[in-house]
Amino acid sequence: MPVVLEYGTGITRDVSPSSVFFWINGGTFKVGDRISFAILIYRPAGTMRLLCRGDILRTEKHENMLGVAVRIDDSTLECA
Repeated sequence: MPVVLEYGTGITRDVSPSSVFFWINGGTFKVGDRISFAILIYRPAGTMRLLCRGDILRTEKHENMLGVAVRIDDSTLECA
């Protein structure tokens, strides 16, 4: 699922009720940083946005991509 951040967009690799791992092109994220983002959920009835806030647990680099693991501690589901 697509991820939208203030600094760009990414794509999820793993999603659970309390955490997410996504890939993004570049960026400077550090373990312990607070982050806000939206996960887009496409449905026939329209797009929904899961607005999330949490703390970065780890990062990993792969070529020009940056993987970011986040523990979600606040989320709101919004119909677009």
